[in-house]
Amino acid sequence: MAQAYAVPKRVVVATVTMDGGEPVSLTLFLSDRAELHEGPERPSDLLSRGQPFVPALDGDGALILIGRNAIATLSIPAEEEPIPLMATSFRVQVMLRSGLKVEGTVHYAMPEASQRLQDYLNQPELFIAIQQETTLLFVNKACITGLRTLKQ
Repeated sequence: MAQAYAVPKRVVVATVTMDGGEPVSLTLFLSDRAELHEGPERPSDLLSRGQPFVPALDGDGALILIGRNAIATLSIPAEEEPIPLMATSFRVQVMLRSGLKVEGTVHYAMPEASQRLQDYLNQPELFIAIQQETTLLFVNKACITGLRTLKQ
């Protein structure tokens, strides 16, 4: 009977690092329909919602509610999140408060008058997405101590 009320969800396995913690594998559940765009919910939608906690399952199958602001990084397979059409791209190195440095490419679509990297970084979203070969790493902007561009 309870399954009759279940909302269909799509499963995505992510590696999550809490601020100052070790990476852990968690299972995220995404809706088949996004609230703000056509198609299925994306991991970026889950991270950009106003809700302070993100539900997931840990390796033992237990429910864990993750404080969204405490997530330093969240890594998913790159195919889970499309690159924006007409994207501006920069290869970057990001330095985190933990001392970790990550490299990859940021892709973003912004109006022509505000396509600078700093314009993208100063958007209100909490996370930026960095593509690294086969993975996409979401980095909490509050955990970034610096970012530098690299040669393409």
